[in-house]
Amino acid sequence: MINDISLCEHVSTMYFRTSTKKQGVKVSRFVQLARSIRTGKTIRTKIIAHLGPYEKFIEKEAPSLLRRLSQMTGQKLEETIYEDGQDVGNVLLLLLLWEEMGMSEIFKTNLGQRKVEFDLIKYIKCLVINRLCDPRSKLGIKEWLKGTYFPGMAYQEFLYHHALRTMDWLIGKKDIVERQIADRFLTLFDGTVQILFYDITSSYFTSDRGIDGNDPEEIRGHGYSRDHRSDRYQITIGLVMTEEGLPLCHYVFPGNTQDKSTISKVVEDVRMRFGIKEVVLVGDRGMLSDKNLDRITEEEFRFIISHPLRGDNAVCHVIEKMLPSLKRMAEHTDEEVYSEATYQGRRFVISYNKRKAEETRYKRTKAIGKAQSFIDKKLLSLKRSTDGRMKKARGRPLTPQGTYDVIHDYLRDRRLLSLFKVELKGKRIIIEANQKNRRWEEKIDGVIVVETTEKGLPPSEVIKQYRNLHDIERGFRTLKSSLELRPMYHWTPKRIRAHVFICVIALQLSRLMHKRLAGSDWSWERAIERLRGIKTFIIKTGAIERRGITTADKEQKTICKQLGLPFPQYKHLVSLH
Repeated sequence: MINDISLCEHVSTMYFRTSTKKQGVKVSRFVQLARSIRTGKTIRTKIIAHLGPYEKFIEKEAPSLLRRLSQMTGQKLEETIYEDGQDVGNVLLLLLLWEEMGMSEIFKTNLGQRKVEFDLIKYIKCLVINRLCDPRSKLGIKEWLKGTYFPGMAYQEFLYHHALRTMDWLIGKKDIVERQIADRFLTLFDGTVQILFYDITSSYFTSDRGIDGNDPEEIRGHGYSRDHRSDRYQITIGLVMTEEGLPLCHYVFPGNTQDKSTISKVVEDVRMRFGIKEVVLVGDRGMLSDKNLDRITEEEFRFIISHPLRGDNAVCHVIEKMLPSLKRMAEHTDEEVYSEATYQGRRFVISYNKRKAEETRYKRTKAIGKAQSFIDKKLLSLKRSTDGRMKKARGRPLTPQGTYDVIHDYLRDRRLLSLFKVELKGKRIIIEANQKNRRWEEKIDGVIVVETTEKGLPPSEVIKQYRNLHDIERGFRTLKSSLELRPMYHWTPKRIRAHVFICVIALQLSRLMHKRLAGSDWSWERAIERLRGIKTFIIKTGAIERRGITTADKEQKTICKQLGLPFPQYKHLVSLH
């Protein structure tokens, strides 16, 4: 197919033209210098020179050629201005994924006939995609848009109060929208929900605005902080994920909510909203009180729960009873070995991994050695200071209490405190190995103990499902790091819940990318960062202004192919507007 840049009817005239070449589904454009020759009534075209790919010629070769022609002819050309490019590849990629999932359709359906003076759906897209590309506060998104081309949303058009109104609408539709989004994603995954993973986390607030004790909707509060920020108000977040790591739904509880009190509410809601009757709930024993376990059993929800290996009488009984035979089995194989036991009518599954045990033991021995060196050094410094053999240094003088605190905190922060006995008696610091705890740690190296109601599930499958629980933990890490759930600047309950909802929608998109990129060398974060290299640019010649987009390179196209998406092109600037 030929598309002439200029046409001429003279007998012999040179002109530029573009040609296209198709290889499979790929279409490439090239620039040629041609001559039109008329011989009588016959017109033929002679190619004088091939000038290379169209985008490269327009961006690099054409401007210098025009300047040279201007110098040769003495004719002044209108000045051509090139404006620096904005990031666009990452945004277009996510918008293509967004539309493939039918996300806009979900929000449009729920918006119905409601009249809004601004494009609410575009604001939702912008808020969610910003969490994946460059998490900012709602005010900070405006700065992000200065360096990013978001189709239909220039930075001058982004208004903070419109973003807040969008959040208010979104959280008002949370239950139904969350269900519809989950249904869309489930069609791309397995489609059925038989196993659910549940975990909770906390997230603190950057804002110091005080709590309104008279507001029954207030959800900020002081509680157990997993971020070690007990000085900050926080919220508690529960996340339910499928076996494949897809976030199904989430819950926001007051910051002082105990882990054990959330599970019954979640079970009831999941059953009601998603119509799930027979499902296996996988979680941590710390989240489940005996009362909750009874409630889950009554509701016909089955469970697989991990147990701590320390301080649980039932677990200690199972380990003492089953571990010797497991270790004998492990002498003949390098694979993980399994067994099970019944204790007080409850089914326990135990596994032992010899290689994992050796690895854990090596790391612990190394950590104990470093800790002992640290302790010896601190005690020696204290002794020299007390004996007057150390030069006076700036700051506070060394004291037994201060040295004790430093050693105690060192061991605590490295989870080694239970392996030492540390005492301060008067001015003496007494430290010795806790041999009882060390013997127990050595015994349970490489051991996992899980309780389940699943009578017919083989022990190896029970342990496999428990290990899948780590996927939800990775989901939380993503939620709090890559998507930057924290820090949060909102303080009204409605906006806090909306902020979390936006982050969870972003997490769902990231999990879909994670699934499609499985087996490649790309994480979803690196893929988005690599696509950011595709830029828009503007060419201004007089009153004429043209926008273009740089061509995706081989690596960027490979990422898009892995994701099952077309690579970003100029046409997407228009179609996704």
